[in-house]
Amino acid sequence: MRFKNNMDAKLEPESECVSSSTCNSDAAPDIDGGGKIPVYINPEPIFFDILRTKLNKVDIDVQELAFPKGKIDLLRWAWKLGTSKPKIVHYLGGYHHPIIYIIPKFLGKRVIVHWMGTDVLYATSNKAVTPTYLLRRFAYRVVDLHLADFEPLADELKSIGINARVVPLIPDMALSPEDTTWPSENAILVYLPEGREEFYGGSVVFGLAQELPHLRFLIVANSGKGMPQLANIEFLGWVNLSTVWKRVKVYLRLTKHDGQAKMVLEALARGKQVIWSYKYPFCHQARTIEQARDALKDILDNNQPNTQAMDWAQRTFDPSKMAQTYRNIYLGISR
Repeated sequence: MRFKNNMDAKLEPESECVSSSTCNSDAAPDIDGGGKIPVYINPEPIFFDILRTKLNKVDIDVQELAFPKGKIDLLRWAWKLGTSKPKIVHYLGGYHHPIIYIIPKFLGKRVIVHWMGTDVLYATSNKAVTPTYLLRRFAYRVVDLHLADFEPLADELKSIGINARVVPLIPDMALSPEDTTWPSENAILVYLPEGREEFYGGSVVFGLAQELPHLRFLIVANSGKGMPQLANIEFLGWVNLSTVWKRVKVYLRLTKHDGQAKMVLEALARGKQVIWSYKYPFCHQARTIEQARDALKDILDNNQPNTQAMDWAQRTFDPSKMAQTYRNIYLGISR
């Protein structure tokens, strides 16, 4: 299977090779002494550790590739990259400095760019013709394979000539029986990161809380500083969500733009009802305060866990099967 170095590069069809023993040894990538395929991935804070853990189980040796800091460090970074064993560089995020994508190609590496969310928004909206813009356009053309975490992202990327294959990032679907509790209190979980409240629908959230004082809103990733202080809002700050899921019936996510939201999958796998700004299986779609209010009324009038979503999410986003898809991609792109 061969890939052209342009923005239309994609893996079709997916490689049927599922283990090193079933692949043509002449075409397979370099494999270390333990039989693992070495792959560089940049240390993205949310998904890197999950990917390393899950991919290790299908004999992928994920190695951390931190970004260089300054011009001198860039030379050291390039030297390390050029003399190291991994032949595949898998970038999480498509809006890093373009030189990061170009150098590995000139060093003979296979480069994958995995688009995740806001990076697509930046790439499709920042079109002022500058030297960096032109270098970025070149970088996207020499990349071997573009992946998108979410189908709407792949659709958006087409507007700048990038044909990306939809491959979600691997979520951590581990849960305990306690996580699936359907509580008696009508509580709603909201992810509202501090400093980005408006992007995550903060005005709608606070409007709902004011209109619906009988509902409790649990807001995470936010200390509440400078935010409306209402009796039915709890600002939990940065907490382990395992302590929160058992308290809520609904996950409310009203983002202006999004990728395949990890917390949406976690909520569905736990049988929670989900209100999201995107149309998605087993979710209620809402973008305005009126739509969100109607969705909450429908959910709480029915007052039932999202049981069908539990099986669907666990089956569709089974980390073991997803890890095997990644392995097939790495094997296919190395030929």
